[in-house]
Amino acid sequence: MKWVGGGPDLPPDLLQLVEDGRLVFFCGAGISLPCGLPDFRGLVKAVFEHTHQPMVDLEKEEFENGQYDRVLGLLKSRIGAELVRKAVVRTLDLDPNANLATHRALIDLARAHDGTYRLVTTNFDRAFEFAARDAGITLDAGPRLPVPKPGVWNSIVHLHGRISDADPEGRSLVLTSADFGAAYLTERWASRFLTELFRRFSVLFVGYSLNDPVVRYMMDALAADRAAGDVVGEAFVLDGCTEAAAEQTARAWNAKGVIPLLYDSRHNHAALHETLVKWAACHRRGLLGKESIVQELGCTAPDLLDSFFDYHHAAASRASSL
Repeated sequence: MKWVGGGPDLPPDLLQLVEDGRLVFFCGAGISLPCGLPDFRGLVKAVFEHTHQPMVDLEKEEFENGQYDRVLGLLKSRIGAELVRKAVVRTLDLDPNANLATHRALIDLARAHDGTYRLVTTNFDRAFEFAARDAGITLDAGPRLPVPKPGVWNSIVHLHGRISDADPEGRSLVLTSADFGAAYLTERWASRFLTELFRRFSVLFVGYSLNDPVVRYMMDALAADRAAGDVVGEAFVLDGCTEAAAEQTARAWNAKGVIPLLYDSRHNHAALHETLVKWAACHRRGLLGKESIVQELGCTAPDLLDSFFDYHHAAASRASSL
């Protein structure tokens, strides 16, 4: 199913997982770009600007290699954790009237037919809080996490902590390589949550890129479960790229055990955000929404029915066989 030209072609089994309440949306920094907030790379740059610090030596090298958690760890060692965390909170300060259409769409998609909500984000910002303000949805944040089990879990989870009135200085945020090490390796509260999540649900990653350090930690947790012989749900990702890079991108995600659903990344990933909004509207209408899809497609111009990545299915199939 495709709602916009250049958008991802969503397979029927993915749509059914949403309808059955068996898909968890896993949201990264990319979903907050329309709000005016940065991705992880932009966040790190802003932290250096707010702290009036130049990048030096190894910091520069790690930054160019995309190891942003390590860059923040190095900066913390130089100037102290308090200044770094205050700069992060300042950078991610969000106007409640910002463009929250994507967040509202994801909240709608995360609502099961029994009225429960199950969504995970590694973002620290308050966009989901503002978008869900009138819905009475619980927000949980690491390290205090719920059990991700059907019939028990009903919340939006900020896996790596969140900025809030209760934590205005961001003390609970998972920012540096040391923070990630505690969350995933020593204290293991994040990896335990993910292990249970992957066993009980399928997941759709939204707003992440292949080079995102956060992806590295999550994919390691998923790979560990598979290597241990655990039965895990399917993992999908919505990722934007150019037509020329589609085959390589599909191959890279398949190598991680994730099914890629690619879209045209031009115009600041507009195709992704429009797709999520239209998908959410259909999901809210239930069966009537499914019927309306048929009617809508019957009146859609042929060029919008041709995916920017029509051939990407073949590319993904070839990559998965490697």
